[in-house]
Amino acid sequence: MRDNNFKEQSKAVKLLGSGIVADVLLWREIKRTLLCFLILASLFYWFFLCGRTFTSSVAKLLLLVTVTLYGYGNLSSKIRAFAIKRISSSCFEITESTVKNSLRSVSYIWNRGSRHIKLLGKGEDWSKFFKVTVFLYFTKWALSYSLAVFVGIAMVFAFTAFFVYEQYEPVIDGLGEVLFYGIMESKELLRRNLRTLIASFLQN
Repeated sequence: MRDNNFKEQSKAVKLLGSGIVADVLLWREIKRTLLCFLILASLFYWFFLCGRTFTSSVAKLLLLVTVTLYGYGNLSSKIRAFAIKRISSSCFEITESTVKNSLRSVSYIWNRGSRHIKLLGKGEDWSKFFKVTVFLYFTKWALSYSLAVFVGIAMVFAFTAFFVYEQYEPVIDGLGEVLFYGIMESKELLRRNLRTLIASFLQN
């Protein structure tokens, strides 16, 4: 424990923000991690594996939450030897700063997307073109199979990948550097061949 306190934070912790999300996805608190995983697995089953449409699933989930809250509110403050805590109304309130931060994040994402579209429209940044093409191809490939399979794989990946990366960080970083240099070399080769092909096509 003493060595862990003086040890520098891993890249996985820095990437996840060293907060509750990091504690959950890196299995620092096993009870909380299992609870979050069970909740997400229940929602995954509710929305994707029950055979209902998304609208009916949302409606039934809201109905279930409404009945549960109403029944909880009508319970007596004490049942036998167990004292029941009341939910304060502040739990359902959203502060003005939270709303402003959310709107600021949405506007930032929108402006960033519009800047990327402008750069693509100019046709000067080849690396950005390849990144967008690979991302769109991967999205098309993922959605062509099944959204349920894609969401399930993403959920399992989130609860395992960061934990494995933290355990084997030097090995994965080394493999990542080798893969990165290989991709950069192949991208440069592809760019040179593409330019010569375009030039020869225009000349003909």
